[in-house]
Amino acid sequence: MSQELNKLEPIKAPRFDEFTEVFLGYIGIVISIAITAFLMPAVAKEYLYSIILAAMVYLPVIRSEKHRRSLHEYGIHLKTWKKDILFAVIVMLIVFPFFIIGNHFWNDLMFSRRFEFRLPDTNLAYLFLQHILFIALPEEFFYRGWMQTVLTRKWPAKLKFIGADLGFVIVLTSLLFAIGHLASIPSPFRLAVFFPSLLFCWMRAKSGSLISPIIVHGCSNVLMNMLNASYH
Repeated sequence: MSQELNKLEPIKAPRFDEFTEVFLGYIGIVISIAITAFLMPAVAKEYLYSIILAAMVYLPVIRSEKHRRSLHEYGIHLKTWKKDILFAVIVMLIVFPFFIIGNHFWNDLMFSRRFEFRLPDTNLAYLFLQHILFIALPEEFFYRGWMQTVLTRKWPAKLKFIGADLGFVIVLTSLLFAIGHLASIPSPFRLAVFFPSLLFCWMRAKSGSLISPIIVHGCSNVLMNMLNASYH
């Protein structure tokens, strides 16, 4: 009997290509967020969300090693950090004024809210740290770093737009990004993140780095917090 058992071949774990791994990772992340948001006790939520965010950073890194790809391919590098920071500042100087004006008309016309400048209750320095390092960074690693890169390999970009090669992948990535936001708060307003995601995807494609989309993503969140605190 022991000899027969020794002859049995070990069970091999299924091998998935990186395209399949991205979608399995996405499904796992979204389900984990939903379970944490609606089924877990409040005392455990912060700890569990930290694990999920860590996974969003860890997955692109560990899968790149498995597939023997450089992290540079996923935009994870500091080689052009000065240029990337300048790029982020230029984008914010162009985009943020239009966003502030649009947000004002939205609050004024739709909800009859009036503007009175107030800072959020949370310390502003902590707010920047929270949204850049603990929200924007893991989300950009996962969506613009891993997902956008892998999907673009499968469906190469065919359109040139302001110095970036783009395709329908940025729409698909942004759609999945928006749907993923429904996992924690199932409100249709959450789908609005589809539009800034298009900007982040373009920045990722143009710069070849995640630094600029991380900065703009995090600062956009802080700006939104400041605007929400100022309309009543």
